[in-house]
Amino acid sequence: MSAAISNLQEQDAVTPHVLWDRFECAILESPSKTCLVSRAEAQGLRLEGFRSGLLFGKDAELRFRQRRGGKYHLVYIDDIGGHLNGAEPKNLQDDTGPERIFLWGEAFGEGFWYEARIPGKLAYPVAAGWRVAVRTKHYLLEAKDPLRPDSPASRVHLFRCFALEPVAELRPGKE
Repeated sequence: MSAAISNLQEQDAVTPHVLWDRFECAILESPSKTCLVSRAEAQGLRLEGFRSGLLFGKDAELRFRQRRGGKYHLVYIDDIGGHLNGAEPKNLQDDTGPERIFLWGEAFGEGFWYEARIPGKLAYPVAAGWRVAVRTKHYLLEAKDPLRPDSPASRVHLFRCFALEPVAELRPGKE
């Protein structure tokens, strides 16, 4: 089966749509806090306490955002064609792009990273590494403009996160 994307709008909650076994990490944002946590840590949190989030794992990603009216918009990408219940999936084509995105900070003791522009220590759910990166996978979506149904479809470039990795090769003085 090929990769698919689906979305739901005007949802009262996020948690009922989360298939926890599909995700390894979550980036969660509220007005006062942003955190990157493991699945075990995220499962203990009330996701509706965050305005936006990104849950990702080897084969799937779920993004959510709370809209002004308090309802949630969810977007789910699944490499084996799964989709959100009640949503119509659209097929995705594999594409190329940068393989990883580096996160803020350099190693600062056991399990913490430091970045001068950010107050306090950063904690990422990885074992060790001079830097930490998020691995990404890229897709193309054929999409028609709903306001111009007679126009040809556009190709939209998308990416999703699928893993965190410690990175040692960028450490100063290392070859």
